[in-house]
Amino acid sequence: MQYKEIMKKNILWILAAYTLLGLAFSSCSGPAGPVGAQGPPGTKGTSNIQFVTYTVPAIAAPAGDWNPIGSPNPTGYGADLIVPAITTDTNLVVQVYYSLSGISGPWSAMPSTQVFYAPGTDTADQLGFNWDTKNVTIVYNIMPPIVTQMPKNTIYFDVAVIPPVYMRRHPNVNWKSGTAVMQLPEVEAELHITPNK
Repeated sequence: MQYKEIMKKNILWILAAYTLLGLAFSSCSGPAGPVGAQGPPGTKGTSNIQFVTYTVPAIAAPAGDWNPIGSPNPTGYGADLIVPAITTDTNLVVQVYYSLSGISGPWSAMPSTQVFYAPGTDTADQLGFNWDTKNVTIVYNIMPPIVTQMPKNTIYFDVAVIPPVYMRRHPNVNWKSGTAVMQLPEVEAELHITPNK
């Protein structure tokens, strides 16, 4: 009988000690600390934006990627890029950036004009894109379309596939503007852009 009494007292003491400890830790309060600094952008792939980089030399099909658009009188050239990250989700946003220097940039948002021809010349060119499931079609043409020619040099492309969940995190971004999307930290990091601060 004594053993049961001793066990009962020990259990009561243990329960009381845990209760006191719980009360002591739960009643602590004080002013909130300052908000911490913004951390650096995550590594590639952690932002939920998927990037795919392509190099498209200035070589016509069948040896190269550029195909004439329109027949019998082509109005430009197109190159198809296979992008597995583009799914059938109609809420995705796809933005394409190009560089004439290499895969390290500098990058420009598309669509773009005056790609190879300087402003003020009689000839202007433009670079645009269309996208569909698993595919981006790059379109290059000369304006006015008197003459049809391929791009003069290799062009590098970086395709950004942005899922709806990421867009909900940034509701104030104009997702139709490649320039606006370029200002997001994850896109700046991918394109090796130093933010203006």
